[in-house]
Amino acid sequence: MRNGRHNLEMDEAMPAGRAMYPPLPAYYRDAQFQLIYFRTDPALVRAHLPPPLVPDPEGMAMALGLWAPTCTYGSYAETSLRLRCQFNGQSGFYTSHQHVNNVAVLCAGRERWGAPKEYAEVAFEQCEDQICTRTTQEGIEIMRLTTRIIGPATENEMIPTGLSFRLKIIPRADAPGPAIKQLISYTAQESTTKQLHSASADLSFGNTEDCKLADFAPLQIIGAFHQVMDLTEGHGRVEYDYL
Repeated sequence: MRNGRHNLEMDEAMPAGRAMYPPLPAYYRDAQFQLIYFRTDPALVRAHLPPPLVPDPEGMAMALGLWAPTCTYGSYAETSLRLRCQFNGQSGFYTSHQHVNNVAVLCAGRERWGAPKEYAEVAFEQCEDQICTRTTQEGIEIMRLTTRIIGPATENEMIPTGLSFRLKIIPRADAPGPAIKQLISYTAQESTTKQLHSASADLSFGNTEDCKLADFAPLQIIGAFHQVMDLTEGHGRVEYDYL
């Protein structure tokens, strides 16, 4: 039994009686984030946003690298691509691509919040003030984030991330089409920044047959940060139900 539980009546996740991940809240300690804000092709951002999200007219996006050494789900590394948007006047970022090297994190993210998590080889490397996170899938490097710490920063210097939007789709079992299709928003239940630094940054993307990221190549790097945080992960919110 995973997590030491077996209660079919109380289970909220698959597989019944032996869920792949523990119940919320989930805890992260000393999680390291690379945040690279950049401008890309606005038409590409528009094409990857589900309605009713409104794209940023300047094509702002964010690449994120994460190393979670101590976490409820177990340690893991992750990269994601997030696109700046608005929903009902609220600013946020929509997660269009996300890759992790931990199966429990993949299942929890997809099933709970509709995070578009895929399994990949994600390597987090730190050498003094330089951090590099590389994502490889099918033997091809599809994302590389490199940041070099410049000096201390304050949260006022960062671009506000607002809400984190995801599109949750679960297919029907009895016919084609979705059984669930919802726009989900998420913010951390609690968070404490322990370190924050501004950084210089390099960012590159690649393609596999099924994952096309190269077209998101940065037109301009707007800013970059390295952040170390403790955070608590709770439930999200259904912002829009398509069905």
